[in-house]
Amino acid sequence: MKSWDEIAEALSREVKKEIAEEYFSQRIALEQGWLEYKDMLQGLTEKEKNLILNAKRLILMLENKDLIEEFEKITHFPLSKFYSPQFSESANLRKTLFKKLEKKPFGFTSKTKFIKLFIEIYQDLIDAYKSYKNALIGAEKFYANLKAETELFYKKHDLSQILAFIGRLEDKTPDIGAIEAKDKVYQELSSTMKISTFSKPSDLMEAYEEPLKIEKIYTDLKKLAQRAYESHRETSKDILKLVFKKD
Repeated sequence: MKSWDEIAEALSREVKKEIAEEYFSQRIALEQGWLEYKDMLQGLTEKEKNLILNAKRLILMLENKDLIEEFEKITHFPLSKFYSPQFSESANLRKTLFKKLEKKPFGFTSKTKFIKLFIEIYQDLIDAYKSYKNALIGAEKFYANLKAETELFYKKHDLSQILAFIGRLEDKTPDIGAIEAKDKVYQELSSTMKISTFSKPSDLMEAYEEPLKIEKIYTDLKKLAQRAYESHRETSKDILKLVFKKD
């Protein structure tokens, strides 16, 4: 028959095992959650990149800053946020943004093709915005839930208290000075073992005004594209050459 000391030792081992399993299983789940959130942020960055690329295409097609400001009045989208005076001078940027663009708008004249291309890219801007905005909302909700779960985890599983409790189970004749020294070590260890987290999406990602739907502004948008073509025909034709160029 086992002695009381052996029974107590066995119970101590079971308690420590249960505490450790519960702590680490929940910790691992939270760490995986934060890694998933990190991937969501990366996905958001890619969606924002797509939004910005379409904005830059529209800037190059408008070229003139007055036309860009007119675009903002019509669409409510802050296009000038991405504007740089060097854009129109950069043939490489134009080539990068328009070459191999999977759009071949039909038209009998260069002007018609240009206007149709402008409208199609604006629609791409709207689609990219919606995709980015929806992903941002999803990331905000995911972050809020994950942050709340992480805070609850720390409240329920204070590592310094857990280690101190396990230490008391193991130390049959504790010394006050030794306990205080261990508690300090446990607190430092608890601090260094914090789960790696990230800031909320709104602190990391940009917010943009939603561009108006095409059906609401189609006529004004078409007139603006026509003015853009007529104000810089040569660069407009260069853009079309890149779009329609066959490899």
